[in-house]
Amino acid sequence: MRSWHRLLVFFALCATTAGIALATATPALAIPVAMVVNGRPVQPDVPPVCENGRLLVPLRTAAEALGATVTYDAAARTVTVDRNGTLITLGVGAAWARAGDQTLTLEVPAQVAGGRVLVPLRFLGEALGAYVSWNPVAQAVYLSDSLLGLPGWSQPLGSTPPVVYRDGEEARVRLLCPAAGLVTAEACVDITARVQTAFAELVAVVEKEGERSDQPLTVRNGLVAGRVWLPFGPGDYRVTLCSPPQDDTLSGLVQFRVRNLGRTELRYLAPTDWIDWDHPEILKLARELKRDKPLETVLAVHDWVAKEITYDIAAARLPRIPHKRASEVLLTRSGVCEHFSRLFAALCRANGIPAAVVRGFARQENEPWPLQPNHAWNEVLINGRWITVDVTWDAGHLDDGRFSREFSRDYFDPDPARFALTHRKSAS
Repeated sequence: MRSWHRLLVFFALCATTAGIALATATPALAIPVAMVVNGRPVQPDVPPVCENGRLLVPLRTAAEALGATVTYDAAARTVTVDRNGTLITLGVGAAWARAGDQTLTLEVPAQVAGGRVLVPLRFLGEALGAYVSWNPVAQAVYLSDSLLGLPGWSQPLGSTPPVVYRDGEEARVRLLCPAAGLVTAEACVDITARVQTAFAELVAVVEKEGERSDQPLTVRNGLVAGRVWLPFGPGDYRVTLCSPPQDDTLSGLVQFRVRNLGRTELRYLAPTDWIDWDHPEILKLARELKRDKPLETVLAVHDWVAKEITYDIAAARLPRIPHKRASEVLLTRSGVCEHFSRLFAALCRANGIPAAVVRGFARQENEPWPLQPNHAWNEVLINGRWITVDVTWDAGHLDDGRFSREFSRDYFDPDPARFALTHRKSAS
């Protein structure tokens, strides 16, 4: 089971109604656990319990808090949950669930307590298409339709302090949270630090086994307070807060290590240095483009970007294409293929749909391949399948050095053989 990934095919789920006579198994010892759904505290009538090392939570409370409706068929002893038109069923007391013609197994059998069915937290999130988190520090369960609704908690492992480098001492950087040099977390860490040097921004360099993500953090009134994502799956990370780049060089200020306990890679869901889907304007547009089904949402994103973003001929002619965050592309309404792809990926990710930026070679048919990578497009995960999208080529074409807008969907999930005639991924 994946901890954070919003599955595109919903699994089965149910909850019981009050007053149903059930053969109730004796639950494990109830623990004082808070439930927070989409940022709001929820008071379940039956508390979560711990069973065989798994946290089980009440289905009805969570399902209804996430906007689902729950019905019970007494004759069939089954419960149906309807969320956004998706019907999900589960036999009362069973260790399996059904979604369409699929039969799925719960990692721990459903437990009945106080007339309510409880299931493992991770299964609950996957079944409802929600993100989930268990915060052992706050003793709280979090469910959210967005990654932003999850807390970036951290728990120290030992008392070793963070490493402060010479430049950090000179800049008088003090890391307030996390305060230890080694912590545990799930998927992300909330960072707070004081900086007495007049930096407008710091860069968090997140590294794991040769992979790296640079994530900007804004400094306001000498205080950094932001979220750093751990996008490369579970394991040990090194996080270094650095001063703003000088001549493409970053200088480390303070460093700590974090052990990511989350099970899922977030590289195609989490905000990054350039795909900043957590920007307010991107979140606003993403909500407007959201549809009932993932494919419909991705089509809406594709159409908006292809119709509203103009290809920047002047930028394409520069010796070095300027970097622009997805939010900057949205605000300027212009960019080159890399920028189109970043904005497309950001709007998909903001709606919980994994999207990657692909870089490689592009040509017209029967022309020679360029010697260097010259194009960027996207791959997006829909219903368990990665599809190809080139929103730049669907926006229009170049004609005598000018951009001519000509909207199409020719490069939305194109035939792979046809696409291979004009596009080729780079080796990196």
